[in-house]
Amino acid sequence: MGTRLKLSNLSQEVKDYILDNAALLLDSSEVTALINSAYVQARQITYSTADFPDSAGTTTLAKAAISVTDAGGAGSLSYSNGVITYTGPTNSDFLDSSTVTGVINASYIQSNQTTYSNLSEFTNDTNYLDSSTVTGVISASYIQSNQTTYNTSDFVDSAYVTTQINNLIDGAPGTLDTLNEIAAALNDDDSAYATLVNLIGDKDSDFVKSAADQTWIQSQQITYNTSDFADSSFVTTQIAAISIPSYGNDYVDSAYVLANTSSVDSAFVSGKSIALSIALG
Repeated sequence: MGTRLKLSNLSQEVKDYILDNAALLLDSSEVTALINSAYVQARQITYSTADFPDSAGTTTLAKAAISVTDAGGAGSLSYSNGVITYTGPTNSDFLDSSTVTGVINASYIQSNQTTYSNLSEFTNDTNYLDSSTVTGVISASYIQSNQTTYNTSDFVDSAYVTTQINNLIDGAPGTLDTLNEIAAALNDDDSAYATLVNLIGDKDSDFVKSAADQTWIQSQQITYNTSDFADSSFVTTQIAAISIPSYGNDYVDSAYVLANTSSVDSAFVSGKSIALSIALG
């Protein structure tokens, strides 16, 4: 006997059914004995390459499945063995002005026009609009629902315009605060930039006209090198080399002033300063 199901994994209802019908159940060994290789081979379907279409057969089937319907109108549409052919319209399929004139002539217009025998018949036509009909269609409600509402912020006042003009001028002098004045200042020259560049070029050529002029300029120039300038190290050395002489009581420093605060006035300081100046002089 083959492997059987574990009853512990089944519901009670299934367990009861299995126990009551155990004789009718097949285990794996019994199924294998019934469905063997001979049983399978006897019931299998065998195909050969003839049962499958190759590329040529597929193409033939595809072409046979295509159909084209010509809906009429100018030109024609046809299909044959995988080829769709469209034949365009000829000149006879179009209407030129002379053909249209021949179709829509005075007789055609008269036979299709609407003739009114009097004014009342015309005004009573449902397609006729008079002032009362228009008023009924375009009422106050219609106008309000289709109008565009503006407020003061949608418009510019004189102050706004003045501000924008002043921003454009941006403090330009009175003689150059309009486009006409600027154009006049440029001699109404629409190529003022090119003219200015050319004038500068002309001045350059007037300044140095020959090699002799360049030689003269070079002979007049002064050439300096780094030894001609004093750097911070040189200045520091020169300051350190300065000796300040001592003049004894004739020299007034901060300590002397503080020590003699009670007896030192402006006249005293001036006298000492003059004496020091004479001594240094």
